Amino acid sequence: MISPDVLGVSLNANLSPSCLFREIDFCTLLHGLEMCVYWLVMKTDATNPLPTDTVLAEIEALRELLHSTLTHNAKRINTRLDEVQGKIESLAKKKKTSLVHLRDLRDMLTLLRKHNVKPEKARRRDIKKIDEISDDLAMLTETW
Repeated sequence: MISPDVLGVSLNANLSPSCLFREIDFCTLLHGLEMCVYWLVMKTDATNPLPTDTVLAEIEALRELLHSTLTHNAKRINTRLDEVQGKIESLAKKKKTSLVHLRDLRDMLTLLRKHNVKPEKARRRDIKKIDEISDDLAMLTETW
């Protein structure tokens, strides 16, 4: 049970414990719960007063999350590009190509040549730009 003093509320004669949670606001309650969790985490590791091990474990978890997110994003973009490439290869095997397909191919060339992606800077917007280009290429080949 959470004691009222942890929540920053003092009990007086007019306030019974049963109506305690009705008298305090949500932010105060949330802060009290955070303090209880912090106290429990700190109490479990009495040998180390600093939560360095916990922070290091969270950093490793964040690193794994980063790698899995990047891997998933790369797989999704590669799958989309493979689909577009397959459609273009099947179009190349045909003897006659419609004007619509020729226009779409011209638009694809423009998209592929006019990007400003600089991989050496490793910016999020570069990944977003590549994702947008792959979306546009897939959109152009949807009706093929």
